[in-house]
Amino acid sequence: MVIDVVSAAGYMSLFNYLYYIFTQPLILISRRKKGKFGVIYNSLSKLHVDLAAVRIKNAAGKIVQTKITDKQGRYYFLLPKGQYEVDISKQGYSFPSGLLAGKTQDVDYIDLLTNNKLNFTADAFVANNIPIDPKEDARKHKDIKRKLTLRKVQSTAAVLTTLLSFGVFALVPTYQYLGLAVFQLLTYVVFRRLAYRKPFPSYGVILDQKTGKPIKSAVVRILDTQFNRILETQITDAQGRYAFLVGRGKFYVTINKDGYESVRSEAIDCSGSKDSVVIDKKIKLQPIK
Repeated sequence: MVIDVVSAAGYMSLFNYLYYIFTQPLILISRRKKGKFGVIYNSLSKLHVDLAAVRIKNAAGKIVQTKITDKQGRYYFLLPKGQYEVDISKQGYSFPSGLLAGKTQDVDYIDLLTNNKLNFTADAFVANNIPIDPKEDARKHKDIKRKLTLRKVQSTAAVLTTLLSFGVFALVPTYQYLGLAVFQLLTYVVFRRLAYRKPFPSYGVILDQKTGKPIKSAVVRILDTQFNRILETQITDAQGRYAFLVGRGKFYVTINKDGYESVRSEAIDCSGSKDSVVIDKKIKLQPIK
């Protein structure tokens, strides 16, 4: 079960999550009352990035403080005067941002920090908004399919092993089996937090232009219009469904499927949205004659 968690979420995400739950909830609660945070966010989708490790190093290169962002991407630091370097670690992302280098504002995010150097002549409170660049999700069809299959197997195994452990305890009610059952339950909770993705409230669908039937296993990608970089890649399910979650910005989707003409959608303008938006357009593909 622990191996499933590591495989699904990665060592870095697992370590960051455990570090977060054991060191930061009380700190964030106290800070919430004062009301000031910085936010780590995806420079393309504009969505918050959770479980990112934000580290502050002194002039000698020693880590002096570490914070892990919560689901809202929040963090903050209180630092004495001096020179520091910021390091942000999150699987699939890079920092400093090369896409927004030198910018001080991005959509609703102000007071940006786009370099990794800090220099204070007095004690300082650090709560800048920091963009980090996602690596392009250009996975091939077979890699996505393999990942989806593995995730389904892991999810099923997580549920079954947890139920089995409590079933064994019910048959043999000893402290040993109770401890095993509790451990399995906690591991399952961690798995859900790191690897489970909630269903979208709505879905787009890819259809055959002639028959109107849904197209299974079409490769759907979402890109931003400013940099033309791939944010995420999905393949449609048996009902031809897909969906992407984005923040404020302009995006478009591309669809590729053997036997059909490739399609690029028109620009999808989400600039006026205050909250995250689900991209769920219905798109028809023309069969190749």
